Amino acid sequence: MKPCRLLIGLIALGSVSAQPSETDVTVGVPVEGEKGIQRSTAEIMAAQRTASPLRELLRMPEHEIEGREYLPENPNSKAVSSIPDREKGSLSGNLVVTKAGSSSLSGPQTVGVTFDAVTGPTENGAFPPDTMGAVGPSQFFLFVNGRLRTFNKATGTADGVINANPNIFFNSVMTPIAPPVVLNFTSDPQIRYDRLSGRWFVAIIDVPCTSVGCGTLGANRWMVAVSDAASTPAITPATVWTFHFFQTDPRIFAITHRSEWTHRHFTSVATCSLPLPASWERMVMLSERVHC
Repeated sequence: MKPCRLLIGLIALGSVSAQPSETDVTVGVPVEGEKGIQRSTAEIMAAQRTASPLRELLRMPEHEIEGREYLPENPNSKAVSSIPDREKGSLSGNLVVTKAGSSSLSGPQTVGVTFDAVTGPTENGAFPPDTMGAVGPSQFFLFVNGRLRTFNKATGTADGVINANPNIFFNSVMTPIAPPVVLNFTSDPQIRYDRLSGRWFVAIIDVPCTSVGCGTLGANRWMVAVSDAASTPAITPATVWTFHFFQTDPRIFAITHRSEWTHRHFTSVATCSLPLPASWERMVMLSERVHC
């Protein structure tokens, strides 16, 4: 059986007014990705066990305003966590100030299981972590730059089902290292457990560097992995993941948000020119048939 294809609808937004005209919104053109590639959790973990250890800390280059790194800090800034200063007993979000300069959590629920999920950057080999995670029926699935790891959500113990570098997990759909690309790694993780379908959606972009030190970058890929229907109760070594990717122009610098609706998944990404919302055809990703 042929794997399915992934359709992504891209929508470029202009200025928004109370009564938008035809010039306010530009409807994007659907993009059809490559055929999905399937790999089991056991295959991925076997590749992880034979992978070479990371030799250096990987960082995605910042793309702020030109010369930002040379700007001095404000010499008049106070060494405090918030401004204006909070008095004792005052509320600040979900924090309550217990004494001058100190605060404690004032959450609506009692904290249950707490555990250390990953230690970075020594353990995951990447910075910043871009911390992400999602909860399923029986597992908590951590996803940060440099590490995917599953836990028993009742105990907080790593269950050993997945403990992999996303470079290994998404290796089958990453941009190949071939001229002009000299180095490639993943960045900006996103993960969701889709309760309507009982599937896991794991997404990330890659960072294909065209020079040593990543001073210049090539067009990158936006990648997503979807678990099979058999993994609804729990991810296991037998879980089969279907990997998709698509390439955009301009280059995606970051994935900023992801949400699920009945028929589509919506994701906001940052490009070199504008924020770009994109919708993923949810049922196509879940289908085991070829979509023409």
